[in-house]
Amino acid sequence: MFDLIGDVLMRAETVKLTAFGSLQVRSRAERVGRNPRTGTEHKISPRHTVVFTPSAQLRDLLNPEALPDKISKSA
Repeated sequence: MFDLIGDVLMRAETVKLTAFGSLQVRSRAERVGRNPRTGTEHKISPRHTVVFTPSAQLRDLLNPEALPDKISKSA
């Protein structure tokens, strides 16, 4: 399963998992970082990273106290 997800992400496509969320590849630009101990600056090279966006169903499951507010506001 993880191999399949990895293959899709390597092609820079979005992986959507119903009722769970989606995984998407994003590019990060080159930037300057700072060592918190010494304060010296270091160049951080450009890279790709994976971003997870939870589905509305997962967010509602994790925050059940927010559900009555949503229902009453939309009614």
